[in-house]
Amino acid sequence: MTLPALDALACPNCGQALDQADRRLSCPSGHSFDLAKQGYAPLLAPGSNATTGDTADQVAAREEFLSAGFYDPLLKAVADASLTDAPGVVVEPGCGTGHYLAAALAADPAREGIGLDTSKYALRRCAKREVPQLEAPETDEPRRAAGTQARLAAVLADAWNRLPVRDGAAAAVLNVFAPATPTSSHASSTQEAL
Repeated sequence: MTLPALDALACPNCGQALDQADRRLSCPSGHSFDLAKQGYAPLLAPGSNATTGDTADQVAAREEFLSAGFYDPLLKAVADASLTDAPGVVVEPGCGTGHYLAAALAADPAREGIGLDTSKYALRRCAKREVPQLEAPETDEPRRAAGTQARLAAVLADAWNRLPVRDGAAAAVLNVFAPATPTSSHASSTQEAL
């Protein structure tokens, strides 16, 4: 039951790498975080504001609108722009339900992604979002953490503080309709933020 993109995540308290044992993430300094039963990883940095996320009604309305296809040309453009040969994950601060991040991952079947948001309601949907795969993988990969998909990690984090992403871990950073913050590109992308 491994969280996707675990190697790219960092402790929000000290910035060290995270390990996973069952449903608990921890760093060498002893900071630990239990995965939410809905599948997202709560990695809020000290002093973070977790009360600013969208409500359940706002998330439902956004999902209904996005699934109607009005922004499909933008969805394709974001997915195409995220393609890179650089190593690393795709990171999306302010990912909401993971709509655009999932499209980026579908465009690059070998890539994992990290969606960060302060809305637990949005992250619940993000953690359950299916990432379309072009081919069914033949693998003996361990079972993923409950509620998470094989390539998308949903993370509770505040983009106005240091992101819980290891330096140099991002191949691309997406920002689609989320407020741009000084820490949004802190993920040290090897490609400019998209």
